Amino acid sequence: MGQPSSENRPDWPFIQNGAVTLFRKQGILDAATLVLSGDGYRVHQIDCGTETSMMRDFAIALFWNEKFGYQPDHLNLNALNDALRYEPRLDAPKVLLVFNRFAGLLKRGKDQAHAVLDVVEYQSRDRLLHDARLLAFVKSNDPNLHLDGLGGRLAQWNNQEWFIASRA
Repeated sequence: MGQPSSENRPDWPFIQNGAVTLFRKQGILDAATLVLSGDGYRVHQIDCGTETSMMRDFAIALFWNEKFGYQPDHLNLNALNDALRYEPRLDAPKVLLVFNRFAGLLKRGKDQAHAVLDVVEYQSRDRLLHDARLLAFVKSNDPNLHLDGLGGRLAQWNNQEWFIASRA
């Protein structure tokens, strides 16, 4: 018997159209996170509500101090790109970043919010070349959120909330 087809992997629905998947309903997000956790993904919760909480969570998730010798206090996209470039670590070739309270990041600047996810998308594609995975789940209360052009791709709604009516 050969390898199972890609479509049968638990992470396939979340990576087939790009690395960033949008969620509105907490229960659906929790279930998807549990599936990937069960498939060996190291899950990191990123609280985007404030700059301070977001940077604290990035620093923990990406082993910032261990890699760079300092704790970030503000978002630097070049540094984020560098930190993600060397992630996932060898002990966990699959990483999921769950962006909670994403509206906070959007409120601080839509361009910046887009750029953060663009970096994730770009680095995710690079990780695939090394047989590793980097995915992002974005929790948004906006059922009409559209994030076009991430790494040249469109962020997709998850399968259960694909139709606008199912996001109510």
